[in-house]
Amino acid sequence: MGCSSSKPTGHHHGARHIVAMAVCCLLAGVDSTTVSSRAAARQSTIAQLESGNAGITKVVTLLQDMEKQVIAETKKGEEEADAMENDCTKDTTELEGEVKFTGQKAEELAGRKEGQEGKAAGFAGEVEKLGPEIAQAESTKTAAKKGSFLSRP
Repeated sequence: MGCSSSKPTGHHHGARHIVAMAVCCLLAGVDSTTVSSRAAARQSTIAQLESGNAGITKVVTLLQDMEKQVIAETKKGEEEADAMENDCTKDTTELEGEVKFTGQKAEELAGRKEGQEGKAAGFAGEVEKLGPEIAQAESTKTAAKKGSFLSRP
């Protein structure tokens, strides 16, 4: 009759388990050499499992670290995207204000241009009206100068 073994429960319970297994084996009539070799085999198996788990633990830890990094980078990316969206909204609002102001200014300047064009047309009419009068005055002036030279002694 052999000893039944239970699943390994870790380092803390390993020594107690070996003692319990030895007591069980003694009661079952198994010699101490068999108990010692089984205990050594069990310890060896536990060590192999733990060393095998070290690789798995390392991979799990790497994956957890990568997850944390992805979460951090995603959060940073979202914050940058929000900041960019706010900047774009602000820029759009400012540009819309500038376009509105420029449109109003263009209308104002167009009105002023029409007013100036009206004044220019009025001045052109005056020039047209005064042109013959100016020519007559120039002619009179020239004649007066010629007459004043003739009347000198």
